[in-house]
Amino acid sequence: MSLEPEVRRGGSLPFGMVASRWMCDPRYSTNARTLYAILVTYADTHLRNTRRGKPYRRELAAQLGVSCSTLDRTLDELEAANMVIVERRPHPTKPKQNDANIYHLHDAEVMWQGGSWVDPLPNGVKASDIAKQRTQQRREAKRERGIERKGGVPKGVNTRASSRPDADNEAVKGGSTGAVTPGSTSAGRSAAPVLPNVQSPVKNPPPDDVSPDAEGLSAGGLAVPAVAADDARPPGHSVADAVQRATTRSRKPSVARTIRTSERLRPPGYDDVLAAIPSDVCRPGTTPWVGLRRAITDLLAGNRQAGIPPRTPAQVIARINRCWYAGRGPERSSPGYQPLTDHSGDMPIRNRSSWLATAILAQDCPDPACEDGTLLTTGTVCSECAEQQGQRLAAYSAITAAANRLEAESATIHQRTSKAAAEAFTLAAAAAREEEQTRQRLVSAGLWGGMLDYKVSRHMAAWAKERTSSSGLETQ
Repeated sequence: MSLEPEVRRGGSLPFGMVASRWMCDPRYSTNARTLYAILVTYADTHLRNTRRGKPYRRELAAQLGVSCSTLDRTLDELEAANMVIVERRPHPTKPKQNDANIYHLHDAEVMWQGGSWVDPLPNGVKASDIAKQRTQQRREAKRERGIERKGGVPKGVNTRASSRPDADNEAVKGGSTGAVTPGSTSAGRSAAPVLPNVQSPVKNPPPDDVSPDAEGLSAGGLAVPAVAADDARPPGHSVADAVQRATTRSRKPSVARTIRTSERLRPPGYDDVLAAIPSDVCRPGTTPWVGLRRAITDLLAGNRQAGIPPRTPAQVIARINRCWYAGRGPERSSPGYQPLTDHSGDMPIRNRSSWLATAILAQDCPDPACEDGTLLTTGTVCSECAEQQGQRLAAYSAITAAANRLEAESATIHQRTSKAAAEAFTLAAAAAREEEQTRQRLVSAGLWGGMLDYKVSRHMAAWAKERTSSSGLETQ
């Protein structure tokens, strides 16, 4: 199981923040500063989902636009500047191989005031120079331990000269792949043999069939096979055959061509319909929106795929006016309009042309050939619209009858309530007069205090009971 690379930062820094002290320091190379900014975007991804994947070496090299070896040299520069520490981990199952790295950023110590970051670079010394010295020291330490360099070509070794059998012959002039150096009007003099491990634009012939001769070379530098008695090349292995195969393969890829379409032909009455568009939607003298023009063309000429039959200009104009004005287009498209409900027919109109194009193509009747209750194909009354009209009339009649009943019941209740209120007021006034007369009579008889109140209450209770039984109303 392989490990995953990580970028650890710390310091609770916001996502994407970089240290301006490092980004503006010319002692660090452009690759180093760019790589630092890239590593910041991968920092602490275990705490957030950045959808950027993992910072593997190949991914970092691709984003930096360099090779993996250049990426390693840039990381050495960041380590030399004490900007990043690379924690190299061995493979869990293969200890001799390295696995994904962990990159520790030290920018929090720079950005926070009073940080503990120390600049290891002397004044005027670039970080790349320190990285080169450290790389040279590592190589010298390996040489002292007897570790030989793997791969590559040692410095000072010319692979072209060492692989040519006639390298000492000054008359031999040509490229390493057998190309010649002819003049503009004469044939080439000689050509070097093809190296065994060099991939030319065509496949190399077998080593046993390589011929150092260059007879019959053209002025363009391509070898023409010479006719010789001792030429024992097998069929298909000559230079001319290889050039022909390469020429045949190298074809230019086909480029997709853009197909341009023009607007449909204008049906009769098209200009009259455009002139009848409300000025709120399209100012006079201007060209309407292309979507609105297409909708008008579909209504006038018909559209078989959409099931829209053709209409007359008068019918299209009536449909436009009905949709715009019956749908309260001027009000709903005005600035500052506030809907009273959440119904779609009450929402604001943001784009007048787009809304009108959609509205005139909408069909209330299930039959697309219906226009105002008449079928355009036969000229007869639409049965669907007639049925819907009957249902609407029945619903309207039911609503009207219910409203009339409610109004009559409300009037009756109001009348009864008013009569009862009048009788109750009369009874209350009579009770007040009776109580006042009774109290005056008892006072004249010499009663006062609690005895007076008791006698008055007893008299009024008897009086109220008598009046209630006679009138049929209960006192409140």
